[in-house]
Amino acid sequence: MSVGAVIFEDQVRVPADVFDLQRFRAWAHSDAFPDTGHISFIDGEIEIVRRKNQLGGACYRLLSR
Repeated sequence: MSVGAVIFEDQVRVPADVFDLQRFRAWAHSDAFPDTGHISFIDGEIEIVRRKNQLGGACYRLLSR
């Protein structure tokens, strides 16, 4: 079964083959990587933060672990 890309908020397209750190890094250095937003690969998951106030909340959650 083939899985397509994940589209977040109709703006960020995460390719289906980005499922590990090596492929995330390759995508992050490609022209297809979004110019806006904060996109991270943390603990095997891709986190997307689109708004500035969400970024503060994401940082707080990350640091309070």
